[in-house]
Amino acid sequence: MVNNQAIVFHPFAYNQFQLEAETVLNIVKSSLTNSPTDEVAVLVRNRSHLRDIAQLFKQHNIHFESLKTTPLKEHYLRAVG
Repeated sequence: MVNNQAIVFHPFAYNQFQLEAETVLNIVKSSLTNSPTDEVAVLVRNRSHLRDIAQLFKQHNIHFESLKTTPLKEHYLRAVG
């Protein structure tokens, strides 16, 4: 499932958090298997999407760090304003 593109978009229908988490898990596991020394970033639309992803990462012993997020619209407004 690893793609050579730097950014890949995986859309999900509303409230498909478990399917989304399983897909993220599979992508991350595949990426880490192919490049074990690399780091992987997972961007989510909001923090509610992280709950299921974090739970699966813990179950599969994938170490991760959640960073405090700033909405992108704030970055955009600072850049334009």
